[in-house]
Amino acid sequence: MSIIKALSSSSQLVKRTSYPLICLSNRTSVTETEKFRQIWHNTDSLDPIYDISKKPVDLERRYDSTRRAAYYFMFGGTMATGVIAARNCIEAVVAYLWKPADILAMSTTEINQADIPEGKCIVILWKDSPVFIWHRTDQQIAWAREDDNADLRHAQKDEERVKDPKWYISMAVCTHLGCIPIYGAGNYHGFFCPCHGSHYDASGRIRKGPAPRNLDVPNYKFTNEGTILIG
Repeated sequence: MSIIKALSSSSQLVKRTSYPLICLSNRTSVTETEKFRQIWHNTDSLDPIYDISKKPVDLERRYDSTRRAAYYFMFGGTMATGVIAARNCIEAVVAYLWKPADILAMSTTEINQADIPEGKCIVILWKDSPVFIWHRTDQQIAWAREDDNADLRHAQKDEERVKDPKWYISMAVCTHLGCIPIYGAGNYHGFFCPCHGSHYDASGRIRKGPAPRNLDVPNYKFTNEGTILIG
């Protein structure tokens, strides 16, 4: 009996101390508020600074409604990067093409005409290649002029190959395989390449043998000081 009385008294105590249930069904959800509808996505902030600068309403209230600063920074950075890259490319090309001082010094060679007596042919180096400089006599000039009308593989007149009839200048490199011909040898009073038997006349024109063309003539000129400037 005591147990039954205790249970009944406890149930009465619960009835007296119980609180009324709170009904939440009538409350409005946060997602249904007007403020939430103005937010683009659920990671946005409700901070007022965000609303002023990012909210897509009332554009005049934004700090930079046209986003010019962002565009200027983006385009300015891109242009600056392009200018720097273009400058580096130009510097690399100029450095590659710019000839060093030792190459420029070798690009020209001066020869004193007084050092070469008449009838003598010397060989000098110009850009690491041999060059014939021949102070021709009148007889040697006549031999060269006589062959102007001959049957030539590479037709050129003597006057087309020399600037002064007294001075013959050409590369001392056979046009066949790059050998060095011998002065005063061969069948035509000029040069002879013993490697494969190419004969050149007194004007450096190919007359016999496998060479396909005449001896090459470099760029040169006569200066007022009595020197020959090659290059």
